Amino acid sequence: ENVENHYDDFIKTVKFLFVPEEKTAKFEEKLKIFRNELFSIKKNKIEGLRNIKKGIENDLRKIMIRTERLAHTWDRNGMVREISRSYCNVDSGDLENFSILDKLSQEVGTYDIVEYWKSAPYLLNFMDNYEFKLKFKKETQKDQVNLNILKLLKGNLDKTLRWETISSFQEVIPANAKLRALIKNGLDKGSWKLLWVPPSLPYYKPLDVYQDKDLNEFTKSLIFSSWQIVPKAISMICSYEAERRMVTAYRE
Repeated sequence: ENVENHYDDFIKTVKFLFVPEEKTAKFEEKLKIFRNELFSIKKNKIEGLRNIKKGIENDLRKIMIRTERLAHTWDRNGMVREISRSYCNVDSGDLENFSILDKLSQEVGTYDIVEYWKSAPYLLNFMDNYEFKLKFKKETQKDQVNLNILKLLKGNLDKTLRWETISSFQEVIPANAKLRALIKNGLDKGSWKLLWVPPSLPYYKPLDVYQDKDLNEFTKSLIFSSWQIVPKAISMICSYEAERRMVTAYRE
């Protein structure tokens, strides 16, 4: 039967990472001794077992950590390079948005809005089950609405996403430093023209837009965030902007 053997797969991986076979043989011997010690373990006599365990852990830490690729590059850079994002800057509009959101959060009783503001734009549009949005909805649905909230909203409608803007394919300001940087690094280079990500090792000579150097080397971006609002904001703003540029190019 063709049954998976996880131990054999594990040893093959270790052998590849250790490189010299002698190291793998010594490591396997430690595992064998550890296994035998487990079968013959006695109460209050585990010091030897603990030492063997530490030896196995030390061996594995040399090859199975996040820096395991360091030894395979001459300058120990782990095949990773830092790319400067000097264009990821906060502008005056971002600060105005924060000021408005901060005042609103104080009016509804949440107060701490800075981490949300740093992570995504148009919070009132994109937020769902966050405390700030829930309290905001509760306050605005009362029979007697807080006048301070009404004044803030009426005086800053341009700081929210409007249906009139979206339905007429008008440009939507990213309103967030990180999102601006993402758009600059992708859509502004013409990625909206691509049907798929260009192959890194193409079989055929690239044609049309795939001949463009910026687009030919275009790749995906991996973005990490602990906030649910972030993927929602990124996907909606970026996909809208890509479609807007397509429609604009078609009309021209």
